[in-house]
Amino acid sequence: MQRARDGRWMTPLGRFVSEFTVRRLCAEFSARGEPVTPTAVEQWLAGRTMPRPRHAQILVMASGGTLTLDDIWAHSRDR
Repeated sequence: MQRARDGRWMTPLGRFVSEFTVRRLCAEFSARGEPVTPTAVEQWLAGRTMPRPRHAQILVMASGGTLTLDDIWAHSRDR
C-alpha cells in the first residue's frame, strides 16, 4: 500500500489525518468558521506548506489533544 511506505502518514499529524479523514477534517474546519480545502490539508501533509497558527490550534482541538502544536511543526519541518 502506498500510504504505508509514504513517510507523511507515519508522523502524529499524518496518523491523525489518516484516521480522522481529510473530508471530515475539512468539515470540522468549516464548522469552526475557518474553511480549508482538501488540497490545503494535502499540502500540509506533503510538507509544502504549514498550517496557519489558527489552523494548527484547530487541528489540536479536533484531535482531542492527542496531537500537539509541536507534532504539527515537527511534521512540517521534517517533511
